Amino acid sequence: MIQWFVSVVDGTYTSTVLIAKSLIFTTRFGCNFGYVVFSFLWLYVLIAKFNETEELANSGVLYLHEIWNKRVCGKIDAEFRYLQLISLRMHNTEIEFNACGYFSLNWRFFQMVVSALTTYLVILLQFYI
Repeated sequence: MIQWFVSVVDGTYTSTVLIAKSLIFTTRFGCNFGYVVFSFLWLYVLIAKFNETEELANSGVLYLHEIWNKRVCGKIDAEFRYLQLISLRMHNTEIEFNACGYFSLNWRFFQMVVSALTTYLVILLQFYI
């Protein structure tokens, strides 16, 4: 992820400098801009799939509660206690994708990347201008 961030900052900065120099119709600009767009689309799709998987996995406890509520019918035995235990475990343990425990891979991470990229780009452009 760090290498991805560095390459996106470099590609965005180079594209912005080429726009400032009015060199929009060059191969270098097209390659840099295409790489930046592809990188952001890749990150967007990756986080969208992580988020979708988290939501589906965390909604499984609702289905388990529905099954438990339909089957209990006043009689409680060992199987229903076990089902209740599993549903409580699933309810208390939420699935979350993260990068080696450092940060969660969700929409807040995407927002953090965009804001950090914008900050670095503003700093680099201040040195250029």
